[in-house]
Amino acid sequence: QGSLSLAYREEAWGVLNEFGGGRGDFELLEAGEVVGRYPAANPDGLRGALLSREEAVVHTPTAIPALTEYARGLGVVIHFGVPVVKVHGDRVDTADGRAFGFDRLVIAAGEEMRLFFPEELEAAQIQPCRLQMMRTVPQPGGFDLGAIFVSDLTLCHYPAFRDCPSTAKLRSRLEAELPEHDRWGVHVIAAQHQDGTLTLGDSHEYGMDLPVGSRPEVDELILGALRDFAVIPDLRIAMRWQGTYLKSRVGQTQVVLEPRERVTMVTAMGGLGMTLSWGLAMRTIQSWNT
Repeated sequence: QGSLSLAYREEAWGVLNEFGGGRGDFELLEAGEVVGRYPAANPDGLRGALLSREEAVVHTPTAIPALTEYARGLGVVIHFGVPVVKVHGDRVDTADGRAFGFDRLVIAAGEEMRLFFPEELEAAQIQPCRLQMMRTVPQPGGFDLGAIFVSDLTLCHYPAFRDCPSTAKLRSRLEAELPEHDRWGVHVIAAQHQDGTLTLGDSHEYGMDLPVGSRPEVDELILGALRDFAVIPDLRIAMRWQGTYLKSRVGQTQVVLEPRERVTMVTAMGGLGMTLSWGLAMRTIQSWNT
């Protein structure tokens, strides 16, 4: 499916040219070509776009059960609803009173990792990040987004664009024009699934003691920013949810800790886990033999 980064500000178009110019795995598209190939792109003020064909959409409600069955087929034993409550030198204790021994232990439990080795996590300068996301009703009439859509706000969110000369200029302009988006860490991704629904997100709120409940005004910021770059037939929301992950406060794309012998903690991929996890898992296991 690929992703389409749409530029509506001169600085954003500069970032895309600096990032994708001359690279064969990306295609720079002028505004007219974008609208011709991707009719869902909002033509108002569009300067151009950068097309990457590497990205794919994962539908988590079906992908997670499928991965579970695949792992079981390889002989992996999975225990659902059995949280680990204590880590010892060669075993873990679970909430139902059982103990499981290990030769190697990998802890990759998301926010719940704060229950284990909190001092090590604090020393690694990791903080929780809460996000808000939505999913629309199925779109009518065979509507096809055609790619994963992002726009100007996203170019300032992901570290891949950080070194482009125009990124700092774009960030300054967005902070001045959209202070509430900056306050709540809003950047917008729209991805369509086979059932016609669109997943939309997201926001980023940081801190150790985040309040309970979502913020309706943040959802409205996300939907408003989406309308700036995408023409969606039906934006009725079928589902809203929150997610929380751990993120480095010092800009690391992942944090791998060895709090004690034979215990590895992997965390803080900062929202890039679905992209980086497979390669990071392989490298982590390979490191045990070096």
